[in-house]
Amino acid sequence: MPYAGEHGGRLKIAIGAPPLEGRANDALVEFLAARLDLPRRQVRLVAGQRSRDKTLRAEAVSAGEALRRLARTRTAGARRRRTDCADGIGSARATGSAASAPVS
Repeated sequence: MPYAGEHGGRLKIAIGAPPLEGRANDALVEFLAARLDLPRRQVRLVAGQRSRDKTLRAEAVSAGEALRRLARTRTAGARRRRTDCADGIGSARATGSAASAPVS
């Protein structure tokens, strides 16, 4: 699952899971937890369960630090020249003392 970058003040993330029975939401939370180096329980979907635009909250990490960690992951993936396929694209906004993000 690649992190596509920041677009219009939001994060754009491609998710390969289908949007059925919450699978894409679970995959998004799992992806962000792994990339932010946080336990899954510290990343929560707080709005947009049935929308392409979602808001997530990552506890114990600032919005700036979350963006740095995601950018570092993106750079490392580019160096490996890894190619991933994805069915959906989402975007997220990071705000506050904990990272909060709307995703499309």
